[in-house]
Amino acid sequence: MLSTLRHDDWVRAVAFSPDGKFALTGSYDHTARLWRVDSGQLISTYRHDFGVRVVTFSPDGKFALTGSDEQRARSWRVDTGQWISTLQHYSSVLAVAFSPDGKFALTGSNDSTARLWRVDSGQLISTSRHHDSGVLAVAFSSDGKNAAAMTDNWIHFSSVTEGGLIHRASRRVPGPWRAEGFHFDSADNREG
Repeated sequence: MLSTLRHDDWVRAVAFSPDGKFALTGSYDHTARLWRVDSGQLISTYRHDFGVRVVTFSPDGKFALTGSDEQRARSWRVDTGQWISTLQHYSSVLAVAFSPDGKFALTGSNDSTARLWRVDSGQLISTSRHHDSGVLAVAFSSDGKNAAAMTDNWIHFSSVTEGGLIHRASRRVPGPWRAEGFHFDSADNREG
């Protein structure tokens, strides 16, 4: 039996935990909510000051990232609902992703930046400013060594190092395209 998961305003985002037992929803009611999929039971509510646009789980399902119109993303412990850190931008956060090992977060914002963060501390490692408009989608390669950020018409590839993002290449993307389901692998980042 399917359950109806309720918010007090439009739901903008949804993600399933890696084990499929939980769903995380983000809404313009200023909350992200964690639900049990089998029963529809509300487990936790993660509060923001403005509408939540994007949500995701870490690969191990222990952490969540939520991005909102309040110019920040937040990281949370899934088991306790505890807020861990705030990842600050200067405009709405439009995209969030975890590295495959769950140690890093990549955020994209309408401030035309992609930022790399340490999840455990919320420390900003680097900011990529190679974007012509808001960053609508972000992703890590499956090995975590590369990252991509996508704007209206461009995809920007960077190497991921302990010191931050090192811009490697940009490619014009024929439009129109949709950010939902954006994915790339290291083989996609070829010169030429």
